Amino acid sequence: MKSVFFRHPLLPLALASALALTPGCSGSSGDRLPSVHETSPGNGITPTVLKLAVQSSVHSQLLEELIRQYNLEHTDYQVELVSLPRERYDENLNMLLTSGQSPDIFQASPGWLSTYVYKNWLMDLSNVAAPSILAEYPEWAIDYSRINNHFYSLPSELITLRLVYNKDLFAKAGLDPDSPPATLDKLKETANLISGRNTGYGIYGFALPGGDIETYRLAMETASTSSSLYYFDFAKGSYDFTIYRSWFNTMLDLKKSGGLFPGETTLMRETALAQFRQGSIGMMHMTNREYLELARNTTAVGTGIAIPPQTVPGSQTGALMVSIQHPFVISSGTPYVKEAGELWNYLHSIDYLSKMYEQGELIPLPQKARLEAQSTPNWLKEFLPGEKESPYPREPKFIVSWTSGDTIRMSSYSDIMAERAGPLDSLSQLTAQHNQYLSDIVYKNYISLADYTEEDFDPLHPMRRYSRNTLDIQSPQ
Repeated sequence: MKSVFFRHPLLPLALASALALTPGCSGSSGDRLPSVHETSPGNGITPTVLKLAVQSSVHSQLLEELIRQYNLEHTDYQVELVSLPRERYDENLNMLLTSGQSPDIFQASPGWLSTYVYKNWLMDLSNVAAPSILAEYPEWAIDYSRINNHFYSLPSELITLRLVYNKDLFAKAGLDPDSPPATLDKLKETANLISGRNTGYGIYGFALPGGDIETYRLAMETASTSSSLYYFDFAKGSYDFTIYRSWFNTMLDLKKSGGLFPGETTLMRETALAQFRQGSIGMMHMTNREYLELARNTTAVGTGIAIPPQTVPGSQTGALMVSIQHPFVISSGTPYVKEAGELWNYLHSIDYLSKMYEQGELIPLPQKARLEAQSTPNWLKEFLPGEKESPYPREPKFIVSWTSGDTIRMSSYSDIMAERAGPLDSLSQLTAQHNQYLSDIVYKNYISLADYTEEDFDPLHPMRRYSRNTLDIQSPQ
């Protein structure tokens, strides 16, 4: 498999109507957010203001404090945080971009990254990224958005998934609090037992916050990778969503038996976390970012953290997927290239990442940031990626009429859980649809399928084409 993100900057299925340039969308600074010198009645000319857009879920007091310190050290310009709601981050950001109101630096969704490059909204970082910064990152991260000799982003933050459970509810149900379910079948059995022992008390064995678009991607797609199940086959270069049929059947069985927290198709992540905090939920999948929210807002003890149950019983046949948090990019429309470059380098520096890591705010990709940190929160140690966890190669992404392929499949998943469509029929239709999209864009020569396939792809070592020393994402014990 080649080491490029994609061969052609045009996103797969780039229908003319879907990607037609919109007036005011060229990334020019004419109508952008006000980050230019303005006249102040009391002080004359104020410093340049750089807009930094982040997801609200990762917008913390620590980040605010680090930016405040950064501003004290850079009196010739100032950084202003723009916090956008996590649930509608991409939608709100796209509105800013298409209206010419782009922040100077922002987090870009991996699913939209290609489109932003095609629209010339992102700055090439080849002459921006400091060599000392790049030296701390593995080769695959630098290749993450590379096109020939140009690249537009550098992943700096990892996201891992765990099964979090209430040990007290386990004990009350007669279960061993130190033996969480290791398979999907066992999870169903455990959830039904917890719900059954607490009938009438509003306590349920398992929660699936289906109102959040990320839920199915993490609880199903990410968790299933340890059983070598992923919707894109990197060896064949084709899609198959029917592999998730058993997972949906399990969730639907839980729904019917009362083992699943009710209202799953509209249940939001924040609500589920609040219910878990109150002791109403026995188990749910959480990322390290979500557990941070839980840890900040509860003094409850007896919480267990475990590797997600395998979809297929038996020995682990695939590496558990490690996800990438939206990487920071620089708008091509910023008139402050030097200042934006300095800020971008700071956000990828060992100093910044280690300070965020010490407070549990993130898992930094560069191992050096973890080594130089003064401490690691005890709970975060349970989320650090292990030997059988790994990032995965990138698969083709689709944008149809400004709707991402991620959104399309999440909608199909929600229809299944709402019982508006049967698992097999819906997943088969989704498979045929995506394979047709892929066939179309390959035929039109928008991409080369060879860029996304590897004949002898090994799910246990999905990034093996990179040398071991550049892929090492584990932390020392």
